[in-house]
Amino acid sequence: MCRAPASRRFARPRPPPPRLFCRGRAGVVLVAALLSGALGCKGDDGSDCAAGTLAAVAVDAQTPSRTYIALTSVAGAAYSVVDDSSLRTLWSATDDGTSLQLFAPSSGGVLLTNGGAAARRIDATGALLWSVGYGDVVGVLAALTDTGDLAVVDPQSIRRYGSDGTLVWDEALPASVTGVSALVADRQDGVWLVGTFAGGLSPWVAAAPSSTAAQPSGPFVIHLDGQGDEIGGGAWNLPALAFHQAAEAVDAGGAPMLVVTGEGSEIVAPAFGLTAAAGEVAIAAAFGLSGRILWSRTIVSVPDLRADADGNLLALTGSSGVLSVDRWDPAGNPGPSVGFAVDTMKGAGGLRWAATPVAGGLVVGGEEIVASGGEEDASCNGRHFLVQVTTDPLAIEALPSRLP
Repeated sequence: MCRAPASRRFARPRPPPPRLFCRGRAGVVLVAALLSGALGCKGDDGSDCAAGTLAAVAVDAQTPSRTYIALTSVAGAAYSVVDDSSLRTLWSATDDGTSLQLFAPSSGGVLLTNGGAAARRIDATGALLWSVGYGDVVGVLAALTDTGDLAVVDPQSIRRYGSDGTLVWDEALPASVTGVSALVADRQDGVWLVGTFAGGLSPWVAAAPSSTAAQPSGPFVIHLDGQGDEIGGGAWNLPALAFHQAAEAVDAGGAPMLVVTGEGSEIVAPAFGLTAAAGEVAIAAAFGLSGRILWSRTIVSVPDLRADADGNLLALTGSSGVLSVDRWDPAGNPGPSVGFAVDTMKGAGGLRWAATPVAGGLVVGGEEIVASGGEEDASCNGRHFLVQVTTDPLAIEALPSRLP
């Protein structure tokens, strides 16, 4: 890592932020609903669209019965952070297109990142303790370290803030990094970066000897310690392969490992066990602290892969109104599975959710995506849900929630 020139900018593809929506077949927003619940579109069953898309969730470290919810809406309207136990708004602003992340510091309250390219530390009463701004408005990811510091990465650099909001260090990303898809805290005060590069990434992939030659490109993982020094990683010249998500889990011996999921087309990657091209391929792979590949395997599809607070792997998928959770063993083999029907009456529709690790499992919150009446292929948010996933034994149960 080196310090970046002030003028450097790197492009980073990003998915569109989640929204409250009632959309028709042309993709036009039919109703601009505010979080107050002033809604104008209906589901096929006549129910109102839900007031807001649940974008992030966190559980207070001092008061586990208190769950914080980040809600987004339509561009130009409000988005906010609320205490689900009372629906009291702790923070709100005009939606500027940035995605929201929530973290739960050990001292209680909540830490909000993005929402206008800033991090805000808020206590349980809603009082703002500190706020820091940072660089680019879009393309920002954050992670809360096990020592309570905040790591923030944008398309050009990574920086670290102390638990009081002071800047600890700021380092440039390598010039060949073209995107960062995941930033994950390790269990030793450091972080992992996962993304893509083009043009070589030292010391793992050398750049082509001339500017006219085809340049290598593909996925990478980089492991940084608490001081921002590189302590491990890897990069692979595989242009057709991209890593999308990552979680730090523990192996069978209790040692930390980074597990990623990704996909590509017509991949030949012996390092990941792919010896012959086979069309569209989804993979999962694990890396030790130095970046060495521990295992890799093909999977049916890319799930929402999470690790609970103890490092157990949980793979979330949703279909037809049912949230399904598979527990993976430390070698990535699927094990027990459990499902939760969000709406037992209808049992249909897609799901969207956010999740946060807690002791012994996860807390997952989200909403249905349901067809809305009045226009072909129009859809809107249905009812919200909030559930607790228990890892051992694997189970899901609904949590009390005041969200509609």
